[in-house]
Amino acid sequence: MSTEIEAQHAAQDQLLSEIDQEVKKQPLIGPVEPIVSLKSTLTDQIFIDKIDSIPAKYTVRRLRGDGNCFYRGFLFGLLAQLDTNTPNSDHLWQKFSSSFSELLVRAGFEPSAVDIFFEVAQEELEALRAAHSLDAMLELLTDDMRSKYLITYLRLCCSAQLRLDHEQYQPFLPEPYAAVDRFCADEVEPCDREVDQLQIQALCAAFGCSIRTVMLDRSPGTAANELVLGEGPLLVTLLFRPGHYDLLLSSSE
Repeated sequence: MSTEIEAQHAAQDQLLSEIDQEVKKQPLIGPVEPIVSLKSTLTDQIFIDKIDSIPAKYTVRRLRGDGNCFYRGFLFGLLAQLDTNTPNSDHLWQKFSSSFSELLVRAGFEPSAVDIFFEVAQEELEALRAAHSLDAMLELLTDDMRSKYLITYLRLCCSAQLRLDHEQYQPFLPEPYAAVDRFCADEVEPCDREVDQLQIQALCAAFGCSIRTVMLDRSPGTAANELVLGEGPLLVTLLFRPGHYDLLLSSSE
């Protein structure tokens, strides 16, 4: 390898390291802010204009852009709605405590390979249910190591749903994938992989909930389009811009 190529690789590695260090400075879940605060993070005027079209009822929690932002925002948005005295809460806790474990086994995962994630997730979530506290939830989901267990568990549940309903999802696989199993192994199960519409649909099916995505994209017009997937009593709203999700909160929900 020539000295010039070695220098290029070294410069690229240095840039990636600097980007990684900058990302790690961001909080996993930020404080509640007005939606217009995002303008300071944007350079594309199209995106800035679309921020102005988002209803003022929304506030935002910024999420660390580490590839897990969708799962972290989805989990926080879901858990933040739960009240131990509502039927919706009982339904979701039941899923966490038993249904998802059964889902993973039916999808062909070896119990020994997923038990650690299931056990830790169950312990953490039961502690949250007992505490019934937003502060306890933030403490859990802003702890990088503890939250990784939950995010990995969500990824496994998403993968299991895709694998079990592979005939439904197979026609919509992105290139170069021809099989759901390969797609799940490469793009769903590993940490830090970004999310596409297939994973969102699978999570909605697994949880029996809805996900609303407000999109900052380059579509015509100055209005931010919305896409709602899934059906269910619980709704999580996320803000999408290419390669990243933040959590939107609504005073009317």
